[in-house]
Amino acid sequence: MDGNKNTNKVSNTKARIDECFRSTFSKNYSDEDLVELKFKESREWDSVSHIRLMATLRDSFSIKFSFQDMVKMVSYKEVIKIITAQSNVQG
Repeated sequence: MDGNKNTNKVSNTKARIDECFRSTFSKNYSDEDLVELKFKESREWDSVSHIRLMATLRDSFSIKFSFQDMVKMVSYKEVIKIITAQSNVQG
């Protein structure tokens, strides 16, 4: 049963991250495009939108990111990894 609970938590976390990305960027990225999205490789993901994305993620998850975390979050995959780790620490 715990495995199912963890799967649901990860799925919910990913869905919330997807929503943060989609609300930050005007282009409606498909799930496949989101997975490949990287800072500065997309015309939309520049330094200003990066700050907006960090603020959106912070508000959505009530997480305070360290400067090091914000610097590391330069791809969708890294965002998933860092937020999942933070969420597990915070319960």
